[in-house]
Amino acid sequence: MFEIQKGPDALRFYLTGAASDGGAQTDPNLSLGKYRSSTEVLQLNADYTTENFLISFTAGANGTGTGYVQQSFRNFRWKAPGEDDYGPWVYVSGAVKVLYAASGRDKYIRIQRLGDTSAVVTVTLTEDANNVIALDEVSSAEAAAGDAEYRCFCMKNEGANTLANICLWLGPLGYARVPSEGQLPDDGAGEIEIYRFDLSSWPDSGFARIIRADGSLREIVYFRERTNKILYVPSGGRGLLDTTASMGRPDDSIIPVPGIAIGGESPSPPGVFQDKTGDGEGSEPAAVTWVTSITARSGLYIATLPSLPDEGIYGIWIKRLAPPTMKNQKTIRNFIKCGFSAA
Repeated sequence: MFEIQKGPDALRFYLTGAASDGGAQTDPNLSLGKYRSSTEVLQLNADYTTENFLISFTAGANGTGTGYVQQSFRNFRWKAPGEDDYGPWVYVSGAVKVLYAASGRDKYIRIQRLGDTSAVVTVTLTEDANNVIALDEVSSAEAAAGDAEYRCFCMKNEGANTLANICLWLGPLGYARVPSEGQLPDDGAGEIEIYRFDLSSWPDSGFARIIRADGSLREIVYFRERTNKILYVPSGGRGLLDTTASMGRPDDSIIPVPGIAIGGESPSPPGVFQDKTGDGEGSEPAAVTWVTSITARSGLYIATLPSLPDEGIYGIWIKRLAPPTMKNQKTIRNFIKCGFSAA
C-alpha cells in the first residue's frame, strides 16, 4: 500500500523538451514537446530542516500551509496542512516510501529515510511559481498586444497496472456567483453586477466563465477590475478561448477560472510529441482540441494508458492567453485537476 508507483503515485507528470525519452531537461519554459524529460512537474515546494529524511515529492492535493512529519526511528507518518490527525505509520527502511494524510490517499508525500531519530518536523508547503502549468511571466508588451503561449508536459503510467478513466479539467479560482440585471451587452466593454453575496473570493482581475442556466458555456471573458459587486470587462476581454461574445442573462452564473485551455496529444511514434523546441513558446501545436471545462464530466478524457512504460505516456498541451490590455498583477494562478482509477 505504501510502495511508490502505486495508487495516486502510479500516474506521474513530467516536463518535455528532452533530446531522448527520460533525458535531462529541467527548464519549464523549454517544455515544448519532443521527448519526456526525467524532471517531474513540481506542484508544491516543501521547506523543512532535518538530516534524517528527504522529501522527494509533495502531491498538490496537500495544499499550501504547514504540515508535519513525525518520525519514530524507522517509522514515519504525515499530517497534511489544515488536518487535525496524522495518516498511518509507515516503516521506511532505506527505500523511498509514500506517506498518506489522514483524509485520503490523494494527499501524499514521497519520503526517504536518511537517519534514525524520534522527532516531529515542520514542513512548510508553498506553491511553485512559474512552473510548466503557470508558465513564465507576461511582459507589458505581450499584455498590451495580446499574446498566446504554449507548453507541453506529459503523464506516464509508472505503475504495474492499467490506469483507467483518466481525466483533466480546470479548477475554479473562487466561488460561483449569480448576476443581477446588470449584464454584458452583445459585444464590447461592459459590466457584470452580482446579485446577493459578493466577489471577495475572486482574484482582483482575471478570467470568468459565464454559464447559461442549462449548464452550457456562454462565454469566457477577462475582467480587468472588480469591486465586491461588479466586474469590469474591457472590449478586448470578450469572447476569449474560442468562445463568442454574447449578451448575458439574469439566469446565467459566473465563476473565476484560469486563463488557459488544455489539449491532449497521443505520442506518435510512442514517446515522441510534436517538437516546438525550435519554434518557441508562441507556436501553436497542430491538431490539438482545446478544452476549458471545469468539471470532470466534460473534461479532457484520455484513452486508457497501458501499463508498459514505453506505451504509457500521454502529452498535455497548455494554451495560456494574455488578452490585450491585460492588467499587471503580481500573481496569476493556473489550476489543473486530474482524476483516474487504478488497481
